[in-house]
Amino acid sequence: MMEKITCRDVRNGFFVMLKGHLCQVTSCTNATRTGGARASRMFRLPVGIEGVDLMDGQHTYKENHTATYQLDALPRIEEDLIDVDVERKMCTIVTDKCNVKQVGLPEGQVGEDIIKEFAEGHNVIVICQKPLGYRHIISFRMPTE
Repeated sequence: MMEKITCRDVRNGFFVMLKGHLCQVTSCTNATRTGGARASRMFRLPVGIEGVDLMDGQHTYKENHTATYQLDALPRIEEDLIDVDVERKMCTIVTDKCNVKQVGLPEGQVGEDIIKEFAEGHNVIVICQKPLGYRHIISFRMPTE
């Protein structure tokens, strides 16, 4: 099951269809216009998306589209974070079916920010995508009260 996402909303780590292949985005370049450009022109700016094929992990696919072009992407799922194991780089989440699952923490700044916010005692909601049956955390947010 896929959902539509505009190219300007695609970020590194998202799972999208590129040239007919399910890929994890490794590079997303948004061209920006400076100066007094009108908003209508800004939506026609090119967006370059590059990703690695999930099936073999070797082939790289690139596509260039306008910012408003719609790509097929895996749906994003929001789930509650209930525990973080820093040594094992794992976290425990409650899925939409009230099951408890262990998921790997993402690498880089997103993973560090999740650990920091959870350590400070904040409630954290992780945003996951589920390629090939396995959950993958792509970002997080704080619940609105």
